[in-house]
Amino acid sequence: MANYKNKLASLKSRRQDSLTKLFSVSESFNKNVYGESTTYAMEAMEPISETYTQNTYKASEKVQNQLRAGLKEYGIEVEFRHQGSVPANIHIKNYSDIDLLTIHGSFFTLQSPQVPIIPYLGDPMEDLKNLRRKTFRILDTVYTGCDIDDSGGKCINICGGSLNRKIDIIAANWYNSLDYAQNSVEVNRGIQILDDDNDSRIINFPFLHIHNINVKDGRVGGNAKRMIRLLKTLKADVGVDKPEVKINVP
Repeated sequence: MANYKNKLASLKSRRQDSLTKLFSVSESFNKNVYGESTTYAMEAMEPISETYTQNTYKASEKVQNQLRAGLKEYGIEVEFRHQGSVPANIHIKNYSDIDLLTIHGSFFTLQSPQVPIIPYLGDPMEDLKNLRRKTFRILDTVYTGCDIDDSGGKCINICGGSLNRKIDIIAANWYNSLDYAQNSVEVNRGIQILDDDNDSRIINFPFLHIHNINVKDGRVGGNAKRMIRLLKTLKADVGVDKPEVKINVP
């Protein structure tokens, strides 16, 4: 039988304010009026407080401001967008990680059979690699009190210090799909992410993904996102109620 005391404690810890030590949980959570398993399920489905989500965006904005100014000095113009669970409002932590797309402004890719009117004469792969190198240099110079990890193939992550959030910074370029060419709606505009480890670019449609979640959620009265949060919470808490196995070695 599942030990919901441990699961509730794990859920609660994800919703604790590290500064005030207060918990952003509902009144029913503290009163436990529904029993442990029902309380766990109901609380897991609730969205993270808008205050904490806005603080996550503010931390990202600080990084954007530093990168925009720093990259401009290197002659690189960029745009910024977010992808992932935070803009989709399906995150389950007060202090959620957030994906920050750093989109190169000098070129974009056209989905076949589109052809460019003015072909780009540069090297997109090298440009994205240079964008990533310069991004790391700026972060390493500005955020001396933060932990900066450049070992990942698809992103640089920064956390700690004044940010109080973990931000994954991804070098990318726009990918103009056929649908985007027809209606110029950004939801249909894709991106190509630099995979530095494999010397390649990966096509992704993060804005369409978020849009589809929002549409589905609207059709079912908000229950789609509730179920996604519940499933993510269950996944995060796998094993927290398992007893420790001790092995006696002679």
